[in-house]
This record gives sequence, structure tokens and C-alpha cells, in this order.
Amino acid sequence: MASSLRVRPRWFGCVAWLTVALSGCGSLPSRHSSSPGNVVRIAGTKGHWQILLNGRPFELQGVGAAYARGSDGADYLAMARAMGANTVRTWGTRQGTREFLDQAHRYGLYVDAGIWLNPVYEDGTCSYITDTAYQRQVRDETIQYVTAYKNHPAILFWNIGNETIHFTRKEEERVAFSRFLEALVQEVHAIDPHHPVIHTSAFTSAVDYVKRYAPSVDIFGLNVYGGLEDAHREVIDKLSIPYVVTEFGPIGPWDRPRDIHGKAIELTDVERSEFYEQQAAFIQRHRGYALGGFPFALGEANQVSLIWWNLNYQRYKRFAFLKLQALYTKQPMGNRPPAVRALEFSKQQALRPGEPFEIRVDYWEPEGEAVEFRYFASTSEETPTLEEFQNREIPLKVDGRGPVVKAEAPRQEGIYRIYVVAVDPHDLAGTLSGTISVTAP
Repeated sequence: MASSLRVRPRWFGCVAWLTVALSGCGSLPSRHSSSPGNVVRIAGTKGHWQILLNGRPFELQGVGAAYARGSDGADYLAMARAMGANTVRTWGTRQGTREFLDQAHRYGLYVDAGIWLNPVYEDGTCSYITDTAYQRQVRDETIQYVTAYKNHPAILFWNIGNETIHFTRKEEERVAFSRFLEALVQEVHAIDPHHPVIHTSAFTSAVDYVKRYAPSVDIFGLNVYGGLEDAHREVIDKLSIPYVVTEFGPIGPWDRPRDIHGKAIELTDVERSEFYEQQAAFIQRHRGYALGGFPFALGEANQVSLIWWNLNYQRYKRFAFLKLQALYTKQPMGNRPPAVRALEFSKQQALRPGEPFEIRVDYWEPEGEAVEFRYFASTSEETPTLEEFQNREIPLKVDGRGPVVKAEAPRQEGIYRIYVVAVDPHDLAGTLSGTISVTAP
């Protein structure tokens, strides 16, 4: 896997989205606010660090799960538990609401609770140098959130900031942000000394800033999609705190070959599962430096494509989910999903709006069971941005539900991703996408 500082899109945007991301504070206070919470601390020495949860060693087995339920009613927290995870990660307080925390606790899950901090984009919509109103807002909302939920039995860590430094390009703003982060972490420690604080970096872009300006951060968070070994070496060389791999998964579009439309070629589910498996095994081998990891993700994030970084498709579990489940539970894999090996179109370029074309699926069903095929389309945006829902599903008229069907091209010009989801009787699915282009006459 290639090491790269280029980072694929991530959660939320600047000011407008931040207001929503922090608005989960509206559900305060929690009914657990007056009960004793967990006491979490990091024990040991460098290379031998471990999490102590209420005095006992705790081996974190995580998964990213931004929401409790999906658009089709899928219970993502139940899926996390079925996978063998014991901890889930959120990115903003709108996600980690009281209802989310309560449901996680009912399933026996802990939460790495995210608190979003805006990056500083070139448009000047926020600043850690001049925008004191924004700084007061995020500080007050962070303190309110931590105060309300510090005794909730699901809370394991606070995760303050996600890839903020990477997406903040100006050096003076990066330094100002890092100093703001340090002050905020100190305030959180004063209010809640019993839960460590993570700051999450895109690859290792925040290492030098945390070391110099934010020494109160307890755990360094790594979002890594390729190059985990390189990131590990840099973190342990430069920092004297443990790390958690706060996101990991298949390589992003920046490391993939391009198709006829210049779009990143989607990995097959078997290929992507190898990334999850290898990175999870790396984390396990380096326990003592690494405290655990969060594969990305259970949910419906649709950067690049509607399936690129999801372990599921709606309620259907994909091959990477089952590989991680086997690693986490130490149980052999049972039924396997259909493996979609290739997706072909009778015509791929310059279709007319509504023009018919054929979709052919090359697949293998390991158990020889019946397979139902579902087809849909989406936009194909790949621009790096901190935006959770970058693409949207597009209606696709399809005749048939087998591995060879007739479809009609979308009615508007553009480049579209066309998807197949091959579902077996056990709600296991194989997926793949490819692109077509539509040109008006």
C-alpha cells in the first residue's frame, strides 16, 4: 500500500455543517449525568501502553458508526456488535446524541465521542486567528457536551477534531488552531479527568503540531488508507503518546487507476477486504504502541462512490465486514457473500439520455445459492472535501433482476456510476460499480 498524505473526503464541511454537527447538544442533559461514569486511563510505558477501563485492561476493537440507523432502518450499532466490535466512533455531537449513547450502551458498546472542529478553508469562512465568535461557540458547545455526558456509561474517549490541520492550508492558521486545541483539551481535562482525549490526524499531518503546540492530547488519532507502517514509524519516532487508528480501510481514489472517463476504478469487495484485514492485523501486531483501530465504516457515506468505504450496503453485510468479524470474534467465517468480479456495459461512452444499454455481471456465489441483483446509479464526484454525503443516488430504470439486464441511461448529461448489489438469502451482498457518460444530442 502506498504511503500518501492525500486524504479522501471526510465528514462535514465548514461553518454551515458545523452548526448542524454540534447541534446534538440540543438533546442535553443526559439522564446519566449524575451517575458515576467510567474511569479510563492509559497505563504503561512506550511500546507497552494499554487502556485501563475501571481498573481492568481493555482491548479496543472498534468500528466507525456515525449513526444508529440507516435510511432503510438498518441497525448499525447492532451490526457493530455482531461484528465483534466493542467500541464505535462518531465524528460530531449531532451524531453522538443521548439516544445514540444510550443505544450503544444497551448493546454493550463504548463510544469514542467525536467533537467537530472546523478546518480553515481559503474562503475565509472561519479562522482560529480572527474569528473569536466561532472559537467561543465551539468552546462553549464542547464544554456543554462533555459536562452533560462525562458520566454516561458508554463514553470511552473524547475525540476532538478530525483532519482539521490537513485541510487547513495556511501555516499561521494551523498554529493558531493547534494552540486553540491545547487550551480546549486542558479545559476538558479539568472538567473530566477520567476520559482521555484524542486528536485525529489525516495520516501524520498533525504530528509536529501536536508535539509542539498541543502536548495535552492523550492519544494521537491516525486516519490511514495505505501507508500504515510508515505512519506508525513516524508517530512512535516523534511522539511519546500512544495512537489509535481512528479510520482505516481500502486505498482511496488517489491511488487507483482511472477508467475511460477519468474516474477511479472501484476495487472489488474481495480486493478491498484485503486492506481491512491487513491493517487490522498490523494494529494487532503493534499493540502497546497502538491501542486499537476503527475500520471505516458502517453507514452510508458516499464520497467517491456509494460503496467505496462502507462495510455494508444498507442492511446487507459485505465481505470486509465478515473478514473483520472473523478477526474480532476469532470464529471462522460462515456463509460468504456473492463475489462480483466484473461489471460490463454494452455501451459506456456518449449514451443519449434514456438510451438503452445492457449491464452484464460476472459473479461467483460460493455456496451456490440463489442471488438477487439490484441496480442503481449515482453521481460521480471525487473532489477531496470534508463532506459526508458528496454524491446522490440517481433513478435508473432497469428491466430484469438477473446478472444480465437492460437499463436506460439517466436523462441528464454527465458521468454516472452504475452499481450492482448481488444479495444472497442471508442478507450478505457483493457490490461493484463502473461509470458511463451521457451526452445530450
